[in-house]
Amino acid sequence: KEIMGCASITPMMQLCRQLAANNEILIITDRPAYSHEVTRRWFNRQRFHCSMIFMRRDDDDRPTADIKLEGIRRSMKDGWGPWLLIDSDLEVVNQCWQLGLTALHAPGS
Repeated sequence: KEIMGCASITPMMQLCRQLAANNEILIITDRPAYSHEVTRRWFNRQRFHCSMIFMRRDDDDRPTADIKLEGIRRSMKDGWGPWLLIDSDLEVVNQCWQLGLTALHAPGS
């Protein structure tokens, strides 16, 4: 099953590949943990390497923004120093800005 069949993903993957050439990439998604292997295989088929994928626990029904912001806070606590966050959810982007982080809104990605 294709998990990211959206046509707008191509430009985003091109941007991420360019960023990954000189940076570590951490993916924070609201996809459930049971889809970890499928997600990892999709990234591999795209020839895209990310250092870590943070995923929603299978039993976690919180809103997407809550999941992603928890992942951002946890990554910062674990020593990741994100200098750029990209998300399709404007609520996530706005909350990143409130935390003083640089974030880009990528609608439809």
